[in-house]
Amino acid sequence: MSFKDIFLVVVLGLLTFTFAVKNGEPITFENMGISDYIILFFVGLFTSSTLVIPGVDFAVLLISIGYYQALIQLIAEIFVFEDLLHKLLVLGIYLVGYAIGSFALSKLIKLLLDKFRIQSQFASFAFVAVAPFIVIKKGILDNPNYSFNTVQCIVGCILGVIAFLGMFFVMRHFRIKREKGELDNV
Repeated sequence: MSFKDIFLVVVLGLLTFTFAVKNGEPITFENMGISDYIILFFVGLFTSSTLVIPGVDFAVLLISIGYYQALIQLIAEIFVFEDLLHKLLVLGIYLVGYAIGSFALSKLIKLLLDKFRIQSQFASFAFVAVAPFIVIKKGILDNPNYSFNTVQCIVGCILGVIAFLGMFFVMRHFRIKREKGELDNV
């Protein structure tokens, strides 16, 4: 691994993490001006990367830029049928940006993977590596509705370790069976 690869991972990781520490008012789709619609279009372009870039999660990206709750709320409120035209317009602008971004990014990612395969894989790794920090920051630390106590934290950690060990031993079991020739397609 070269210095350039490490630098790329660090820069992309820090860039992604800066979205997580963005403080501000909750995003709503009420009283939107033209600039808000333009921003929403670019949010669609930006989040379309989750469709094309391996390892980048849609929900984590939306959480990191602060639009997750607003879009979930918008989709839930569409079925209430109040102010339906405005809500469909907001969702439509987002989806147009998403569609255009998906097409353009798929072409760009193919080009990057063809010319810079290792660097592209490291960039994808940076997104995956920083995702847990974004979820913890936005979903737990900055969430006023989230509360836990020490016992819950300890039990959660113990269950996490048990789940990890369980998966480790299951994978080890299948690897041993495959090496012995007992499994063909696992």
